Amino acid sequence: MKKGDIVIIIVIIIIAFVSYMAVTLSRPAGSAVLITVDGALYRQFVLDEKAEEHFTVETEAGYNVIEVKDGAIAVIEADCRDQICVHTKAARKGGDKIICLPHKLIISIQGEEDGH
Repeated sequence: MKKGDIVIIIVIIIIAFVSYMAVTLSRPAGSAVLITVDGALYRQFVLDEKAEEHFTVETEAGYNVIEVKDGAIAVIEADCRDQICVHTKAARKGGDKIICLPHKLIISIQGEEDGH
């Protein structure tokens, strides 16, 4: 590799990183939370900065404990084997999702500007 090749690779990496950050940071704050279980609407509510709530979603396959706090929603406990939903970061902006496949649970944030 020549010096010019390395410079081009570094420039491409920097452009990709800046583009990713611009898209991530420009997403609108979430306005509505949709929780579905097996494709059916389980619950819908407005995500509020002041709201604090814990509730459990129980399905035939198991349960998920959900926490709403500081303008975000997260799964804090589940009895599924893989625990991916528990390890997923809290959802707070439009387009964010938390999914628990074993329990067929989907938590999605619908942003004000994305029209969903």
